[in-house]
Amino acid sequence: MVRQQPVFHRRSLFLIFLIGGLAFAAMLALLVANSGRERGHPTGPNAFSRSAIGHMAFAELIDRAGIPMAINQGGLATRVQSDTLVIAAEPSGPESAETINQDLARAGAALLVLPKWRGVAAASPAEWIDQARPIPLSLVREILDIFTADAKILRADRTEPWSINAFGVDPAVDAPQLIQSTRLRPLVGNADGLLLGEVYFHDFRLWILSDPDVIANHGIGHGDNAAFALEIIEALRPEGGPVIIDEALHGFRRTESLWRTVLAPPFLPTVIQAALVTVLLVWAAAVRFGRPEPLPPSLTPGTTTLVNIGARLLRDQRDGQFLIRSYAASAVSDVVRRLRLNRPASDPELAAWLDRIGRSRGTKYSYSDLMRQAAALRGRDGNWASDAVRVARRLDRWKRDLTYGS
Repeated sequence: MVRQQPVFHRRSLFLIFLIGGLAFAAMLALLVANSGRERGHPTGPNAFSRSAIGHMAFAELIDRAGIPMAINQGGLATRVQSDTLVIAAEPSGPESAETINQDLARAGAALLVLPKWRGVAAASPAEWIDQARPIPLSLVREILDIFTADAKILRADRTEPWSINAFGVDPAVDAPQLIQSTRLRPLVGNADGLLLGEVYFHDFRLWILSDPDVIANHGIGHGDNAAFALEIIEALRPEGGPVIIDEALHGFRRTESLWRTVLAPPFLPTVIQAALVTVLLVWAAAVRFGRPEPLPPSLTPGTTTLVNIGARLLRDQRDGQFLIRSYAASAVSDVVRRLRLNRPASDPELAAWLDRIGRSRGTKYSYSDLMRQAAALRGRDGNWASDAVRVARRLDRWKRDLTYGS
């Protein structure tokens, strides 16, 4: 028999599973890293930016001061509550400012920081900028008009002393960008205009910081700007409330992702267990690849097996004639084969023919008598099994007499 070769060699099968597993893991990593996220400009005026006009130092300052702080990347309206302070720093345009205006209705207070600079990204390092260009005043005015009417924006050539200061800490700003408005309650300002003003908007307090240099990375370390920024936060924040820095307005958006959810606590341990179980199942199935192993024989060849089968048939079969007739047919076939005789076609002729051969060979039993004894077993009750065994022994002796004991 030709031995069938396995479909895959063991080494090839291992490489297939290894490459497939690595590819699947890489796919999951890419899905988790990129799903549900839209990145804004990394060097712009946002809390993720390390550039000169970024706000990363401002966010770290709030966090290190022990103030509860979070950075919003989408769904601001669902996160703010009546005790929340929302910081909307430097909206990119009137559209994003209008969106903020609608989302701030649920907040307890808000700080709006007007934009001033637009950075030009450096070739290297990628997190820096080569230069910062002033944003047109017309764009800043359009943003301001959404929150308060009849206000003007100007950029002073020099810094005048702050004649109005509700905090006692003077900010350090060179050539500040200021607001001129009669609707804003002055908090910090001088003869040229206001650096910080207050307006009640949609039943909550809105403070407007006209110049972002106070909180930008390049300016927060100048003079007392860091202390001034913290004074603003503590004074405006509802007692014990959190601070949310809204970065969705700069394009940093993160939506719900199934992959990110299942691969983060509390689902991560369950996913790891399921992955291990899958690996074990694949491993257990892989060792059965190729030619199937031969099944063990259902019956062990030998005399003992034949005896056990016969005994089971005698025990369970109420009609011993069937067993005897089958044994007789086997004995007749064996006699015909060994004597190399031509077997008659009909049963009566067969019985007469075997009786004649038996008489010529001097056998003690005749085939016809033995068949009559087997027929008498039908429907017998009681100890019929011993009678069946007796008939079988006589058939065996008859066969040996006809074949001279062979």
